[in-house]
Amino acid sequence: MIELEVSGKDLANFTERLNMLSSSQIPKVITRATKRTAQMARTDAWKHIKGIYTISQAKVYERTKFTYGDMETVLKVKGPMEGVERYRYRLSRSRGVKAIVKKGGGTFVPRSFEYNGTFFMREGKDRLPFKRILEPSVPQLFGNPEVMDAMEHAVEKSLPERLEHEISRLLR
Repeated sequence: MIELEVSGKDLANFTERLNMLSSSQIPKVITRATKRTAQMARTDAWKHIKGIYTISQAKVYERTKFTYGDMETVLKVKGPMEGVERYRYRLSRSRGVKAIVKKGGGTFVPRSFEYNGTFFMREGKDRLPFKRILEPSVPQLFGNPEVMDAMEHAVEKSLPERLEHEISRLLR
């Protein structure tokens, strides 16, 4: 959860501007501002994720969901561990699958193979058993400290601007 603290001169100015609105307009202003701010925070998080990991934006965004409440917006990120096919990979007939999760990295998974677009690795010397090759989930990507800092910075920067924009829009 990201909390924003407003104090001093900014608080007095913000309170004065809110008093110009009717009581029915205040929840609309706050809801609209938090909605847009949450979208901007997700975009900033994506920019940092794509700088570190090799997963596509569509695959990240399908695991995120916004829920809108009365004067709040919540960004929920849910999902299981992702298969290596959702990241970049290389398939070599002789060496197996090279999983490239982070940019500039990647390793060949020993005794790995592809079947119907899904990648598996054998657990021992025998052909069976084998298991699916799994990589970090999207919530783990959002949990990266760099990504969290970027989201917090985006909220701190854009929420006051969005509130001011919504207030001035209604006062026009």
